[in-house]
Amino acid sequence: MPTIKAIVHVFSSNRDVNGNCYHAVRVTNTETGLSVECQTDGPENPRYHIREENRDLGWDSLYQVHEWLPIREWNRGPGKFPHVRDERAAYAALLGL
Repeated sequence: MPTIKAIVHVFSSNRDVNGNCYHAVRVTNTETGLSVECQTDGPENPRYHIREENRDLGWDSLYQVHEWLPIREWNRGPGKFPHVRDERAAYAALLGL
């Protein structure tokens, strides 16, 4: 059984009055306990970006949780996560890839 190297916690908002949906992610390295939080362009992208950076990392090594939040709760929490230009670089730095 493979060991879990990272926990990928995806947050998505319910649609706002204009129909927009927002996404953010918190990736935690299970070995060091360090995490990175940022807003992202889609709910499935974090796992794919991590795999693009390290093809030796199996899908079973990533544990993903997806949480849908009401828009007001989103604005108080993950909506305040920073926007990053290249989220793949942030994931790679965190996981030491």
